[in-house]
Amino acid sequence: MPWDPEVESPATIAIIGAGATGIEAALYARFLGYQVLLFEAGKVAQRYREVASLVMDESMERAVSPLGLRALEAQSGKPAEFEHRPVTYREFSQQYLLPLARTDLVHDCVQFQCEVIDISRVRINERMSEDTDFQARCNDEFRLVLRSKARGIWSTRADVILDCSGLATAGPRLGPCFGWTQLIEYSPDDLVCSLEDWLTGLDTASSATTMIWGCGGLSREAVERFLEKSNAEPRGKLIWLIPEWSEAESDDEALARIKKQLNDSASLGYSLQVLGVENLTGSVDGNFKGYANVLLPDDTFLKVGFDRFLDLDRVRANFDFARALMFQPEQGWNIQSSTGPQRNEREAELGTHRYLHDCAGWRLATVEPGYYILGSKRKHSNKIAFADRRADIRDVFALLGGRADLDLYA
Repeated sequence: MPWDPEVESPATIAIIGAGATGIEAALYARFLGYQVLLFEAGKVAQRYREVASLVMDESMERAVSPLGLRALEAQSGKPAEFEHRPVTYREFSQQYLLPLARTDLVHDCVQFQCEVIDISRVRINERMSEDTDFQARCNDEFRLVLRSKARGIWSTRADVILDCSGLATAGPRLGPCFGWTQLIEYSPDDLVCSLEDWLTGLDTASSATTMIWGCGGLSREAVERFLEKSNAEPRGKLIWLIPEWSEAESDDEALARIKKQLNDSASLGYSLQVLGVENLTGSVDGNFKGYANVLLPDDTFLKVGFDRFLDLDRVRANFDFARALMFQPEQGWNIQSSTGPQRNEREAELGTHRYLHDCAGWRLATVEPGYYILGSKRKHSNKIAFADRRADIRDVFALLGGRADLDLYA
């Protein structure tokens, strides 16, 4: 495991799934002082609502946790007591999970009917390989893209992700988004157009503003064609968004030449180095067809208007990579399988071998630093004991806290 898993509070932990594992994990994290975001695609305890009439294999007394009981007692001012008898999933959710989700510690964290649809890193936009610097990747924040009933599509960030979404869903896709933070749900006729349609439109002089994302081959071609046509007759204005990571990795003289040519023609437009586009929205004032919230390298935002948006070079997330990440074998990350001189040097530098073996939480890790899978998805079964769910929670926070003996349940 060639990165340091320890994360000090008040780091932000995003938890996917508000079932028994997710709610308990949120409670545990709040007791430790972490900032928590708890996302549920349906309603709280959705899975238990779907099988409401079935009788659980365990009694309420065994299903609840000492931490949950303490939170309920603090909320109501009286001891929480449960009968030692089998109960239905409806009873369990109504008497324990829902009241727990309404406690002061958890209530403000929950975002229900809010689906996590995409996850990426903020600054690192590469797929992992033998040469990956895992510590640098771990230090970069996660960017989550969400679709909710109340807010539509929006994005947020987190330092750690706990996937407690269970087997009912395949989980969110996870992979490089190359600067994007949301899916474009506009039709090509609305805001986003193809290169061919845009070039056809350039044959007619207009005052439209075009925004181009990326600095790949097609994007460069579009900028050069725009400059070529505009030298003969004005063709509107061009805003060229160049991802910071792309430019940092490029020593291409052609890119510098095209940028200089555009920036020297101030009336035609300009290039802008950015970390990403946080969202695209339709116009409300009529000056432009759309607006983009652009994330700059200093983590500030700039709102930019445009009439047409070209997304020509984006590489889509690798779904095979996502499946391999989220469905690791039960033993989790096997540090004995690390190969390559860089990995061995990193492990030696961090000195994590003995620590990881002492702390069972490393078995919940995935190949993506900071992304952990807990509960039924890890066990490949919906029928796992509540004690096992709590063991996962205890172990992952012992790993994050840097203390193998950390156990709030005790």
